Amino acid sequence: MNTNTHTIRKTWLLLGVVLGLIGLSFAGWRVVANEHSAQLIERLAGWHAPLKAASHYVLPANNSAATAFATLTVNNTGDGVDATPGNGVCETATGNGICTLRAAIQEANALAGTDMISFNVGGGGAQTITLGSALPTVTDNLTIDGSTQPGFSGTPLINLSAASVSSGVLSVVGVTAVLKSFRINDNPGAAVHLENADDSVIDGLNVS
Repeated sequence: MNTNTHTIRKTWLLLGVVLGLIGLSFAGWRVVANEHSAQLIERLAGWHAPLKAASHYVLPANNSAATAFATLTVNNTGDGVDATPGNGVCETATGNGICTLRAAIQEANALAGTDMISFNVGGGGAQTITLGSALPTVTDNLTIDGSTQPGFSGTPLINLSAASVSSGVLSVVGVTAVLKSFRINDNPGAAVHLENADDSVIDGLNVS
Protein backbone atom coordinates (compact mmCIF):
# COMPACT_ATOMS: atom_id res chain seq x y z
CA MET A 1 0.00 0.00 0.00
CA ASN A 2 1.52 3.35 -0.98
CA THR A 3 1.55 6.37 1.34
CA ASN A 4 -1.21 8.24 -0.52
CA THR A 5 -3.64 5.29 -0.33
CA HIS A 6 -2.90 4.84 3.36
CA THR A 7 -3.54 8.54 4.00
CA ILE A 8 -6.83 8.48 2.09
CA ARG A 9 -8.07 5.45 4.05
CA LYS A 10 -7.15 7.08 7.34
CA THR A 11 -9.01 10.23 6.26
CA TRP A 12 -12.18 8.31 5.41
CA LEU A 13 -11.93 6.38 8.68
CA LEU A 14 -11.65 9.64 10.63
CA LEU A 15 -14.61 11.12 8.68
CA GLY A 16 -16.67 8.04 9.50
CA VAL A 17 -15.92 8.40 13.21
CA VAL A 18 -16.87 12.11 13.15
CA LEU A 19 -20.13 11.41 11.31
CA GLY A 20 -20.93 8.67 13.78
CA LEU A 21 -20.36 11.04 16.68
CA ILE A 22 -22.65 13.76 15.32
CA GLY A 23 -25.31 11.23 14.41
CA LEU A 24 -25.78 11.30 10.64
CA SER A 25 -29.17 9.97 9.54
CA PHE A 26 -32.00 10.48 7.07
CA ALA A 27 -35.71 11.55 7.01
CA GLY A 28 -37.53 14.75 8.67
CA TRP A 29 -37.04 16.64 11.93
CA ARG A 30 -38.79 15.58 15.11
CA VAL A 31 -38.63 16.36 18.80
CA VAL A 32 -38.18 12.92 20.30
CA ALA A 33 -37.25 13.53 23.93
CA ASN A 34 -36.85 16.07 26.68
CA GLU A 35 -34.90 16.10 29.90
CA HIS A 36 -35.45 19.04 32.24
CA SER A 37 -37.05 21.08 29.43
CA ALA A 38 -34.29 20.14 26.98
CA GLN A 39 -35.33 19.09 23.51
CA LEU A 40 -33.69 16.43 21.37
CA ILE A 41 -34.34 17.25 17.74
CA GLU A 42 -33.55 14.72 15.05
CA ARG A 43 -33.53 15.27 11.36
CA LEU A 44 -34.49 12.15 9.44
CA ALA A 45 -34.04 13.57 5.91
CA GLY A 46 -30.54 14.77 5.14
CA TRP A 47 -27.90 15.88 7.66
CA HIS A 48 -28.81 15.73 11.32
CA ALA A 49 -27.37 16.15 14.75
CA PRO A 50 -29.33 15.79 18.00
CA LEU A 51 -29.65 19.06 19.90
CA LYS A 52 -30.29 19.23 23.63
CA ALA A 53 -31.61 22.23 25.55
CA ALA A 54 -32.60 23.89 22.29
CA SER A 55 -35.38 26.40 22.71
CA HIS A 56 -35.29 27.61 19.10
CA TYR A 57 -34.56 25.84 15.85
CA VAL A 58 -35.23 26.66 12.20
CA LEU A 59 -35.19 23.89 9.60
CA PRO A 60 -32.96 24.48 6.57
CA ALA A 61 -34.31 26.32 3.53
CA ASN A 62 -34.82 30.00 2.87
CA ASN A 63 -36.37 30.57 6.33
CA SER A 64 -38.93 33.04 5.05
CA ALA A 65 -41.56 34.29 7.47
CA ALA A 66 -45.13 33.19 6.74
CA THR A 67 -48.06 35.59 6.68
CA ALA A 68 -51.28 34.34 8.30
CA PHE A 69 -54.50 34.46 6.26
CA ALA A 70 -56.83 33.38 9.08
CA THR A 71 -56.51 33.34 12.86
CA LEU A 72 -58.37 30.66 14.79
CA THR A 73 -58.53 31.20 18.56
CA VAL A 74 -58.63 28.20 20.88
CA ASN A 75 -60.90 29.07 23.84
CA ASN A 76 -61.57 25.68 25.43
CA THR A 77 -59.53 22.88 27.02
CA GLY A 78 -61.72 20.18 25.47
CA ASP A 79 -60.66 17.81 22.71
CA GLY A 80 -63.69 17.90 20.41
CA VAL A 81 -63.51 17.91 16.63
CA ASP A 82 -64.52 20.74 14.31
CA ALA A 83 -68.19 20.71 13.27
CA THR A 84 -67.64 21.84 9.67
CA PRO A 85 -63.99 21.97 8.54
CA GLY A 86 -63.44 24.58 5.86
CA ASN A 87 -66.29 26.95 6.71
CA GLY A 88 -63.91 29.43 8.35
CA VAL A 89 -65.36 28.94 11.85
CA CYS A 90 -63.69 26.89 14.57
CA GLU A 91 -66.40 25.35 16.75
CA THR A 92 -67.25 21.84 17.91
CA ALA A 93 -70.97 22.24 17.16
CA THR A 94 -72.75 24.76 14.98
CA GLY A 95 -73.22 27.97 16.91
CA ASN A 96 -71.68 26.83 20.21
CA GLY A 97 -68.56 29.01 19.85
CA ILE A 98 -66.32 26.34 21.42
CA CYS A 99 -62.96 26.10 19.66
CA THR A 100 -60.59 23.35 20.76
CA LEU A 101 -57.02 22.87 19.56
CA ARG A 102 -58.06 19.76 17.63
CA ALA A 103 -60.90 21.62 15.94
CA ALA A 104 -58.63 24.57 15.13
CA ILE A 105 -56.08 22.35 13.39
CA GLN A 106 -58.83 20.63 11.40
CA GLU A 107 -60.25 23.99 10.34
CA ALA A 108 -56.81 25.35 9.44
CA ASN A 109 -56.05 22.27 7.32
CA ALA A 110 -59.27 22.80 5.36
CA LEU A 111 -58.63 26.50 4.70
CA ALA A 112 -56.38 27.62 1.85
CA GLY A 113 -53.28 29.61 2.75
CA THR A 114 -51.20 30.04 5.87
CA ASP A 115 -53.21 30.20 9.08
CA MET A 116 -52.51 30.94 12.74
CA ILE A 117 -53.84 29.30 15.88
CA SER A 118 -53.87 31.58 18.92
CA PHE A 119 -55.10 30.95 22.47
CA ASN A 120 -57.49 32.64 24.87
CA VAL A 121 -58.45 29.81 27.20
CA GLY A 122 -60.18 30.30 30.53
CA GLY A 123 -59.50 34.01 30.60
CA GLY A 124 -55.73 33.42 30.66
CA GLY A 125 -53.08 31.80 32.80
CA ALA A 126 -51.91 28.18 32.80
CA GLN A 127 -54.32 25.76 31.10
CA THR A 128 -54.13 22.03 30.38
CA ILE A 129 -55.59 20.43 27.26
CA THR A 130 -55.96 16.68 27.74
CA LEU A 131 -55.64 14.82 24.45
CA GLY A 132 -57.46 11.55 23.83
CA SER A 133 -55.46 10.77 20.69
CA ALA A 134 -52.85 12.28 18.41
CA LEU A 135 -53.71 15.71 17.01
CA PRO A 136 -54.55 15.92 13.29
CA THR A 137 -51.52 15.96 11.01
CA VAL A 138 -50.80 19.52 9.89
CA THR A 139 -51.17 19.54 6.10
CA ASP A 140 -51.32 23.28 5.38
CA ASN A 141 -48.94 26.04 6.45
CA LEU A 142 -49.71 26.87 10.07
CA THR A 143 -48.49 28.71 13.16
CA ILE A 144 -49.50 27.44 16.60
CA ASP A 145 -48.53 30.22 19.00
CA GLY A 146 -48.86 29.51 22.72
CA SER A 147 -47.44 32.93 23.56
CA THR A 148 -50.81 34.46 22.65
CA GLN A 149 -52.41 32.99 25.79
CA PRO A 150 -53.22 35.94 28.11
CA GLY A 151 -50.71 36.17 30.94
CA PHE A 152 -47.79 34.76 28.95
CA SER A 153 -44.49 36.26 30.05
CA GLY A 154 -41.95 33.77 28.72
CA THR A 155 -42.96 30.49 30.37
CA PRO A 156 -45.44 28.39 28.34
CA LEU A 157 -48.97 28.47 29.77
CA ILE A 158 -50.61 26.01 27.39
CA ASN A 159 -49.93 22.41 28.38
CA LEU A 160 -50.90 19.45 26.19
CA SER A 161 -51.32 16.37 28.37
CA ALA A 162 -50.60 13.42 26.09
CA ALA A 163 -50.56 10.42 28.41
CA SER A 164 -53.33 8.79 26.36
CA VAL A 165 -51.49 9.25 23.06
CA SER A 166 -49.62 6.06 22.22
CA SER A 167 -47.25 7.54 19.64
CA GLY A 168 -46.55 11.00 18.21
CA VAL A 169 -48.67 13.92 19.39
CA LEU A 170 -48.32 16.29 16.42
CA SER A 171 -47.05 15.67 12.88
CA VAL A 172 -46.27 18.22 10.19
CA VAL A 173 -45.97 16.77 6.69
CA GLY A 174 -44.99 18.59 3.51
CA VAL A 175 -45.75 22.11 4.76
CA THR A 176 -44.24 24.86 6.91
CA ALA A 177 -45.20 25.12 10.57
CA VAL A 178 -44.25 27.36 13.46
CA LEU A 179 -44.69 25.65 16.84
CA LYS A 180 -44.19 28.20 19.57
CA SER A 181 -44.33 28.45 23.36
CA PHE A 182 -46.40 25.50 24.56
CA ARG A 183 -45.77 22.26 26.45
CA ILE A 184 -46.30 18.61 25.56
CA ASN A 185 -46.23 16.38 28.62
CA ASP A 186 -46.41 12.66 29.45
CA ASN A 187 -46.16 11.33 25.90
CA PRO A 188 -44.32 7.98 25.69
CA GLY A 189 -43.41 8.40 22.01
CA ALA A 190 -41.99 11.13 19.79
CA ALA A 191 -43.84 14.31 20.67
CA VAL A 192 -43.46 16.13 17.36
CA HIS A 193 -42.64 14.77 13.92
CA LEU A 194 -41.73 17.04 11.01
CA GLU A 195 -41.35 15.50 7.55
CA ASN A 196 -40.39 17.51 4.45
CA ALA A 197 -41.25 20.59 6.49
CA ASP A 198 -38.73 23.14 5.18
CA ASP A 199 -38.73 26.54 6.93
CA SER A 200 -40.52 25.15 9.96
CA VAL A 201 -39.66 26.70 13.32
CA ILE A 202 -39.67 25.22 16.81
CA ASP A 203 -39.46 28.04 19.32
CA GLY A 204 -39.87 27.64 23.08
CA LEU A 205 -41.52 24.22 22.77
CA ASN A 206 -41.31 22.29 26.04
CA VAL A 207 -41.47 18.50 25.86
CA SER A 208 -41.30 16.17 28.84
